[in-house]
Amino acid sequence: MHPTDLENVLRDYDVQDEATLKKIYGTLAHLDLQEGNSSAALEKIKKVHELESKPDLKLYTFPLFETEAIVFTQKEFGISINEDFKNSFRRILSERYAALPNSFYEQIRFKKIMTDFMGINFVATLVESIEPDVKKNGNKIYGDLAMELVEQQTMWRFFVPLLNEIRQSAEEYLSTHSAPEKINIWTERTVTLSGENSLNPVTVAIWDTGLDYTVFPEQLFLNPTEQANEKDNDGNGFIADVHGIGIDNTGKVNSQALFPLSDTDAKQFPDWKKDRRLGEQFVAGVDNEETRAFMAEVQAETPKELMEDSRKYDLYSFYNHGTQVASIAIDGNPAARILNARFTWRDNADPIDTTQSYEQWADAFAINVKAFVEYFKNHGVRVVNMSWSMTRTGTEENLENWEPKLSAERRKMKADKIFAIIKNALKESIENAPDILFVVSAGNTNSDADFNEAVPSSLELSNIITAGAVDETGSALKFTSYGKTVSLYALGIDIPAKIPGGETLKFGGTSAAAPQVTNLAAKLFALNPKLTVHQVIQLIRNGADVSASDDRLNLINPVRSVSMLSTTKTK
Repeated sequence: MHPTDLENVLRDYDVQDEATLKKIYGTLAHLDLQEGNSSAALEKIKKVHELESKPDLKLYTFPLFETEAIVFTQKEFGISINEDFKNSFRRILSERYAALPNSFYEQIRFKKIMTDFMGINFVATLVESIEPDVKKNGNKIYGDLAMELVEQQTMWRFFVPLLNEIRQSAEEYLSTHSAPEKINIWTERTVTLSGENSLNPVTVAIWDTGLDYTVFPEQLFLNPTEQANEKDNDGNGFIADVHGIGIDNTGKVNSQALFPLSDTDAKQFPDWKKDRRLGEQFVAGVDNEETRAFMAEVQAETPKELMEDSRKYDLYSFYNHGTQVASIAIDGNPAARILNARFTWRDNADPIDTTQSYEQWADAFAINVKAFVEYFKNHGVRVVNMSWSMTRTGTEENLENWEPKLSAERRKMKADKIFAIIKNALKESIENAPDILFVVSAGNTNSDADFNEAVPSSLELSNIITAGAVDETGSALKFTSYGKTVSLYALGIDIPAKIPGGETLKFGGTSAAAPQVTNLAAKLFALNPKLTVHQVIQLIRNGADVSASDDRLNLINPVRSVSMLSTTKTK
């Protein structure tokens, strides 16, 4: 990628999106760094800081914070990294870290941990991970893939040689700063219902990757007209829909309740769970024989082994996702009944979602979306959780990877057509179900959901709530998407959630924030089934309060919303 490619974008287009501009200027800064253009690099980094709207990211964002320290060093010592360069860089970075307040203690501690992983094998794995995409494009790369490669080149050329200095600077910060006491504002907001509350059953649909029914034996929706015999007993078009419905990646009706694993992956799942738990403990600062052995094993892995680890992480995350979302959505609500709406729009964890690259698939998607929502209406669903999204840009990127010979103009036209089918189906179906509340996740791209054309999170409909993610103190998490449709925020980090088999792992992202809003809505319906969707939305919004760290964020407050029920009139 040449700098003029991106400079021409800035010259020829009136780019208004904050995330897009930050990405462009960040890539230009890395290109300037690689060419030794220090002043130009600092200029681009300054523009990224000016564009940043999240308070924490204005002060510190990886890797530009460290990149800036490298640029300052480069102005004095040039592009070659020798001992003088390393010593100066460590001094500059230490001074910059020292200026950060105690609230960044955990981030710098995590940075120190990451220096143990970011060796040559780690960076080589990043480079190798995009190699298949590059080959499919005839050894040509475009757009986001090209910008990703520029960042990886920076990692290889500058960060790896300076890992020891980054580690030492982080250690200095940790030795002179202390972790602030973080007050978890969500503890006192929690509402737990019991049989003493005179509850009414409320059906909650989890439109996701599927559920392990054995985790929720007492809280499953039951279709009394169906049997688990692989037949469509009630003639509604769905096979064995005793506890819900399912569609596989080809768009065909499928009775499987859970995203399927291969025999090999299923056998390896217990080992992955163990490694995931040890990883959580290591990041949390647990230092024992098990975590040290785990760390040593990871550090010794080859790029090929690290890539396989990454594949497994994506695969098992997809496998776990629906069960984890459901676990959060019904927590503390014995009246909730889960309706499983399994919608598997891919058949593996490959980053290229090939199914979205075909118009026939989009047509099948549209038919299935309408069928799903009709099913929800026919079976009394009050709340639907949708912790997923699709974008027009994503559709175009899939086409770029899957059909690289398409011209840019043809690819755009095809992506527009495919995405219009997807978007219109969701919009029309949700709009035609005014008595159902749809709760959707904002997305984890740190971008404007509206500009990014993410669906369903960018849809402006009266029966949708879009949720963003914050930490335990109410501060926006760096990954959360935002925009005019993102009206409410909930906790989106380190949430205990059940996975298939019934064990508990920590879960995070806007995928975890959305079911907390779903949870609150379901509790309000359970307490008063006469509430309308509009009334529930108003109770949630009126009960919310403004984040102490960012007055743009409205945080749900279940205790306040439930307390307002007594003054809400229903028919």
